[in-house]
Amino acid sequence: MKERLLATDGERSRAAAQRVVADVATGVHGALAFIGDRLGIFKAMKDAGPLTVEELARRTGLVPRYLREWLCAMAAGEYLAYDPATESFTLEEHFAAALADEESPYFAAGYFQMLQALTATAPRVAQAFQEGGGVPQSEFPPWTFEATSRNSYPRYRHKLVQNWIDAMPEVVAKLRAGATVADVGCGRGRAAIAVAQAFPAVRVFGFDVHGESVERARRRAEELGIGGRVTFENANATSLPAGRFDLVMAMDVVHDAVDPVALAASIRAAL
Repeated sequence: MKERLLATDGERSRAAAQRVVADVATGVHGALAFIGDRLGIFKAMKDAGPLTVEELARRTGLVPRYLREWLCAMAAGEYLAYDPATESFTLEEHFAAALADEESPYFAAGYFQMLQALTATAPRVAQAFQEGGGVPQSEFPPWTFEATSRNSYPRYRHKLVQNWIDAMPEVVAKLRAGATVADVGCGRGRAAIAVAQAFPAVRVFGFDVHGESVERARRRAEELGIGGRVTFENANATSLPAGRFDLVMAMDVVHDAVDPVALAASIRAAL
């Protein structure tokens, strides 16, 4: 009986080890996909049909030796289709939508960028486990905030106005009439700008504590010709002006707030 129990425990331990190794492999695959996104390899393969290593190297200007290993890994992970007869690799349409088309509602490659940012910050977070406190934004890699914007954009572009706001007829009526809107934790302004573009009579104010994101939001609003109706401020949204707004949006931000209760109270008072 004891030997049988030991054998069973050994099998469970082996299965656990295999699960761990599989998770490590997933992490490595994510790092390689991050490289493909960062270097524009996925975009270079979009709509290109089958490509050999040499053809892709010419198209991207990258080193063939590295591309070969990357392509084989992506094919093993089933992100790319491989034809052994021609030794060519293809980014098929459904994966191109997820990996290479940032206007697609299914685009998800920005999550690899976010994964690398979070992994890079893990040692600092471990330190906070020991000492308490938080990890300030300044200690995260700069691409953290680009990744956040890229990841949220498909939802704001394809769902915010068309599905989420449209599900609230009274809100739609106010926006069409010319409401005043706040977007707390606005980041690079994707949601605020989407609302301003959809409802030409509204006035939108975006608030965020990350200065670089606010500057990018301002530039984008000016480029689109709506800078007169959309204002972005580098400010903490826990102290919004009371009674000022008809609609307050908090897009992907409450769970990141240092004090979510204070943020919710500020939003309530601002309406």
